[in-house]
Amino acid sequence: MSSSTARRTIMAGTVLTLIASTGAAAAPAVAAPQPTHLADARKPSPQRVLQASVDQLDRAGAVGVVAAATRDGRSWSAAAGVRSTTTRVPARPTDRVRVGSITKPMVATVVMQLVDEGRLRLDTKVGQVYPGLLPGHGDITIEQLLSHRSGLPDYVLPLAKQEQAMKLTVEQSFARRHTDRELIRLALTEKVGKPGAAFRYANTNYLVLSQLLQKRTGQSISDLLTQRVFRKAGLKGTFYAKERWMPTNSLTEYYVEGPKVVGFRQNATLFGAAGAAVSTPDDLNRFMTSLMRGKLTSKRSLEQMLRPRSATPMSYGLGVYSLPDPCYAAPKGKTPKGKGGTNASTRRVYGHNGTTYGTHSASVSTRDGRRAASASLTGRFFPPSDLTKQPMPDVAVAAALRALC
Repeated sequence: MSSSTARRTIMAGTVLTLIASTGAAAAPAVAAPQPTHLADARKPSPQRVLQASVDQLDRAGAVGVVAAATRDGRSWSAAAGVRSTTTRVPARPTDRVRVGSITKPMVATVVMQLVDEGRLRLDTKVGQVYPGLLPGHGDITIEQLLSHRSGLPDYVLPLAKQEQAMKLTVEQSFARRHTDRELIRLALTEKVGKPGAAFRYANTNYLVLSQLLQKRTGQSISDLLTQRVFRKAGLKGTFYAKERWMPTNSLTEYYVEGPKVVGFRQNATLFGAAGAAVSTPDDLNRFMTSLMRGKLTSKRSLEQMLRPRSATPMSYGLGVYSLPDPCYAAPKGKTPKGKGGTNASTRRVYGHNGTTYGTHSASVSTRDGRRAASASLTGRFFPPSDLTKQPMPDVAVAAALRALC
C-alpha cells in the first residue's frame, strides 16, 4: 500500500469515528443566543441579516451556504459561496443539500401518523412488530427509539473499525452501500444500555424505526415519507436519497482536511432513515411550520413529539428538540420581549439539526409556526483542521430568528 493510500485509509476511519462522536445531530444546532434587546428600531431587515449571516459562514470556510426564513407568510432567502469548486457556479437559495438528521423528525412524523391511525402505540415493543430484529432486546419500545432512550449504541463506531480493518480509502468508504439490517447488527456488537435509563443519541434508533414502519405498512420508507410528509406538507424540492445520485441543482459535498477541500458524493444508505433526506431551506421551513400547525399529525401526537423526554445534553422529545426562542432573550433583570403569549412552550423554538460527511444543516420553528429559519452549508472540517472552529448553520438560523422577532 502506498503512503498516500495508507493515509487515505487512516482518514476513512477518522472520518467515520468523528461522525460517530458528533453524531448526525449529537448537539443542538442552534446555540442559545446571547441576551439582546430586540425592540431596537434600527434593527436591520431580515433579508439583510440573513445575507450577512451566510456571507459570514462563507468567509469562515464553508464552500456553499443556503438559508431561508419565514414570518407570517413572508419569506426571505440567501446564499453564498459556490455549488462546486470545479464549476464555480454560485450557490442559490433553492439549491438542494443533504440535510442529515433533519430526516429524523420526518420519520417521527410518520410514526405518529400511524399512532393516530391506531396501527402503532408509543408503548409498542420492537418484538411485537418485528420479532428477531433486535435479538435479546425486543422489549425496547417505539417511544424509547424516538427519544433516543432505547440504550442502543450507534453503529458508526463499529463500522469505522470494520472499514479500517478492510483498509478502505475515504473514497471507497463513501461509495459503499449498506442495508439497515447490516448496520443494526453492527450496532449490537457494542454494549446495549438499559432501555429508558438515559438519553443516548444513536442513528441506530431510526434505522430500527424504519424497519418497523416498513414491516407494519408493507411500504418502503421512501414511499412513506414521500406520501405522508413531503406531499402532505407541499415540499417540492425534497426527496429521500437511496444511493449517491443528486440532482444538478445541488451543493456538492465537501470535507476539509487541512488545506485540502475534497468534493465527493456519499452513499445515502450509510444513514438511511436516520439521515438520507435531501431538501432546501424553504422546504425545511415548510415542513417545520406544517408540523407545528398540526397539519401532519393530530394535536395529541404533536404534543407528544414536543414533550421533552430528556434535559441533558438537550431537551429532546420524539424526533424533535427545543431551544430558547431568541425573541424572549433579555438582559438580566429586564422583561423578556417578543410576541406569542406567555406559555412556556411559546418561549422556545423546535426543530433538529443534521450533519453528514460533508454538510451541516439546521431547521427550527416557533410553536405556533409563525416564524421559522433553516440553513445548510457544505464543507465539513476534519483533522488536521480544528473541529471546534468550523462554520455551522446555527449562525444563520439564530440571526434570522432574532431578525424575525
